[in-house]
Amino acid sequence: MAFIAVVIIFLQTMLYLFNVFSITPLITDLIMKQSYRLALAAPGTPEFAKLLTGLQKDTNIFLVVELIFLLISLIVSFFFLVSTTYASALIHGEKMITIKDLVSTTTRSLKRPFVTCFYVTLFVFGYVSLCLITLAPLVLILGGDRVTSQVAAIVLSVPVAVFYTYLSVVWDLALVVSIVEEKMGIEALGKAAQIVKGMKLQGFILNLLLTILSLILMQCFRLISKIKQPEATQIVISMVAVSLAWMVRMFGDTAYTVFYYRCKKTHGEEVELQAPDVEYTKIPTFAPLVSENMP
Repeated sequence: MAFIAVVIIFLQTMLYLFNVFSITPLITDLIMKQSYRLALAAPGTPEFAKLLTGLQKDTNIFLVVELIFLLISLIVSFFFLVSTTYASALIHGEKMITIKDLVSTTTRSLKRPFVTCFYVTLFVFGYVSLCLITLAPLVLILGGDRVTSQVAAIVLSVPVAVFYTYLSVVWDLALVVSIVEEKMGIEALGKAAQIVKGMKLQGFILNLLLTILSLILMQCFRLISKIKQPEATQIVISMVAVSLAWMVRMFGDTAYTVFYYRCKKTHGEEVELQAPDVEYTKIPTFAPLVSENMP
């Protein structure tokens, strides 16, 4: 598991550095050259038209690069989510698997969590939309001025966030179900709702702790980022932030896998890992392993 953590953090850091060094020249040209010179040029002149064209071109390139980075980041993050959860399930089930077979099994099983994630996204979108439709009029009614409106929005958003944390127990558990079992979509959500009965409070506390931990990290790095520092130092701090964020994410994935096992055990169900093409036999010592004996 430590090997997987190192690989994930390394690749995510490389993606971050690729994004930083690919967009930095674009931002520099966009702000320092095009925008500044455009403000000095007289409107209607050939120079102004040329600078405006260059500004539009740089903006389009920036958006394309960011879109590509976002898609790559989402794909890699989703792959790591599935692989981390499956590796955690193997370790908890006292099984071993080579990294090669883990990658192969993860690739074959991506469809199930993807479909489940799609349904979870629909539920989240519906919940957020319902809250906005319901609470927006209340904020306008209760808030006489700007300060009162902000206070009312904060007060009303607290129970909304807490209830979302409660609802997301089933949604997060459904992703684990779709990875470990041959279920996806509504079936995985139904199975998660079934096995979480009697354990929802523990799941809520787990979600709450993970949320608080993430908020603490975000707040700490937000305060650090306000301190004026050299560019190299800012990049290093951002790399540390990315690494810590992924460590928290992996901890959450692993914790939810353990929570899944406890839910199954509470209902007297056995966990049967779906890996038909993987043989849990003697593995050469030179092959990297995913086992609970790894540091």
